[in-house]
Amino acid sequence: MLYKIISFILFFLKYIFNNKSSKTNNNGDDKIKLNPLIFNEILPLIIINQSFTRLIELSLISKSAFTSIQYYLTYKQDSINYYTDSKSILKYITKNQFGSFNKKETSNINNYKYRLIQYKDVENLFITKITTDFDELKPMLIGLCGCDKLKKVTVIDDYNQITSYRNLDDYDVSFFQFDKLYLYWDYHQSIPESYENEVDYQEASVTGLSYIKFSFDFLKPYKPKKLKITTADISTDFLNIAYLNNILIKASARLESVDFQYHDTPPSFFIQAIQTPTIKSLSVRFSSLYNSIIDDELDVNSPIELHKKSLIIKSDLKNNKTLKKLKFKHSIYPHYSTNSNPSELLNDLLGNIALNKLGLEWFTLTQPNSHQLLSPLLKLPNITTLYCNSSSAEQFLSHCLENPNIQTLNVINDDFANTMGTENIYQIFLKKNKTLKNLIFNASENKKIKIL
Repeated sequence: MLYKIISFILFFLKYIFNNKSSKTNNNGDDKIKLNPLIFNEILPLIIINQSFTRLIELSLISKSAFTSIQYYLTYKQDSINYYTDSKSILKYITKNQFGSFNKKETSNINNYKYRLIQYKDVENLFITKITTDFDELKPMLIGLCGCDKLKKVTVIDDYNQITSYRNLDDYDVSFFQFDKLYLYWDYHQSIPESYENEVDYQEASVTGLSYIKFSFDFLKPYKPKKLKITTADISTDFLNIAYLNNILIKASARLESVDFQYHDTPPSFFIQAIQTPTIKSLSVRFSSLYNSIIDDELDVNSPIELHKKSLIIKSDLKNNKTLKKLKFKHSIYPHYSTNSNPSELLNDLLGNIALNKLGLEWFTLTQPNSHQLLSPLLKLPNITTLYCNSSSAEQFLSHCLENPNIQTLNVINDDFANTMGTENIYQIFLKKNKTLKNLIFNASENKKIKIL
């Protein structure tokens, strides 16, 4: 909607400049007249998602435009989605001053007032990623560059903590904030200890590291919005941790998304995540049996089919009003059988009015007419986006022909699901389709092919 508004504004401006607002002065030149009140009103919309070069161009239109853009870049950077990396912001601050990062900032105050970013007054800085030495960034910004009012730096891109889970010291706890964290651990090199000797290795030698209840205190300083969780390959230093509830407790009240990549999801974590009011997106991996994951509240010897309903009911997913995206994916354990009947799960979702994206990659539908098992989705009109594995694509496409609510279908080629795609089904579907607007084949996490 915002994109349409901005497009209309830009079209309107182009129309004004090219047609209605052109007048010829005494010298025969074109004189552009645009009501400054109107321009100042729409400027905050025009500068959203613009490059720094474009912002400079817009700031040269008028003195008021310069002042307005200067204000947004200094005090409301996040509201216009302007982000850069740490090296670029340091280069901007020090440009034409001393050419390196090893001297105190001494620029002339008269030149400073013409800088589009009034960095000495910035309190909250948003950057895409840290491209300089992490430990030196704070002293460089405050001590070297003179950003004395700077209180917090928010990193909005993935920040990989692969080998170190140390707590930031008290000096940095409130200064850095990370929107996205990629959590990786393995059996030897990257054990998620928040402090020295957290793990009782005598106990671990009996139960195994997978069943240690880690505190995850190291998460406190980061205050992430999104988490991705993974471990090493199952044939190497694989460490599938069974108790992860402390992640939800220690991460922050900002946490909105959890994605289990190469790591199975403990049932108790799923229940607690559904009951956490800030979670808007959850991607989980379940196995056919829970005998690989110790959970105090479930019978680990019973088939997952017996627990599927109790998990959904116990989590009260039907009445959840904040979760928008929920994805069920295959277990990382290759020897577990796949599930072929999603109808029970879908029936347990009836009544939920918040979900609009549902991933059912966990289920493999290959039998003729097995798309009928998806029929409960017809009673969930709020769900407009589906995810399926490539083996099930034909049956999901058949369901889309019957369900006008589905606007987008994502076909996932999951490395851990051992699925194979069918090439001809897309051509057949496209001839019959009348309602599906987006058909996307996800060859990998970073490679997507839009068919429709």
